[in-house]
Amino acid sequence: MILSSYIRHLRSISQHAVNNITVVAIAILLSTIFILVAATARLGFAEHIIFHLHATRPIYLLLVALLLLPSAAAAFFLVSRSRSVYLVDYACFKPISECRVPLAMYREYMTHFMPFLDDRSIRFITRVLDNSGLGEETCLPPSIRCIPPSFGFSHARAEAELVVFSTIDDLFRKTCISPAAIDVLVVNCSLFSPTPS
Repeated sequence: MILSSYIRHLRSISQHAVNNITVVAIAILLSTIFILVAATARLGFAEHIIFHLHATRPIYLLLVALLLLPSAAAAFFLVSRSRSVYLVDYACFKPISECRVPLAMYREYMTHFMPFLDDRSIRFITRVLDNSGLGEETCLPPSIRCIPPSFGFSHARAEAELVVFSTIDDLFRKTCISPAAIDVLVVNCSLFSPTPS
C-alpha cells in the first residue's frame, strides 16, 4: 500500500516536470548564468570580459544577437503556448432502477398528463420513440416521473447535482486522482442550463 502511494506521488511529480519542462530548463539556464556572472565578478573577470566585448568586431556581436533572438522567441513561444488537454478517463451516470421508465409507461403518461397533445401528435411522438433507439431501460429524473411533473429550478438543480457529483466521485475513485490536480472539468448533464451558465 505504501509502495503504491509512493509510485502515485512519483508519477505526479514526473508529470509536473514533463508538463513544465521548458520552464524548468529556462530556470536552470538562468540560474547557471547567474552563478557564472557572480563567480566572474568575484574573481575580477568581469572587466576582462567587457574589454574583449569592446575589442570584438560588431559583425560578431550581430551574429550572436541573430542566434540568440530566434532561440529566445522559440523559448517564449514554448512557454506561452497552451498546454495539451488529456482525457484521463470518463464516467457515465447510471441511475437507480426506480428511475427506469418503459416506453409503454411513457406513452400512457403522454395520453393522461399532456392534454395539449392530440392523437396525431401522440402517434408521431410514439413513432419517434420507437425509432430513436431508446429501450425499456431508459431512465427519467424523478421530477419528470412524479405525478404531476414538477419542472422547477430546484428539481433541475437536484438532478444535475445527483448526476454530476456521483459521476465525479466514481471518476475520482477509478483514477486515484485528487480533485486539486484537475484544472478543467467538462460535464454534459441533461438539459439543465441555467442562465448565465
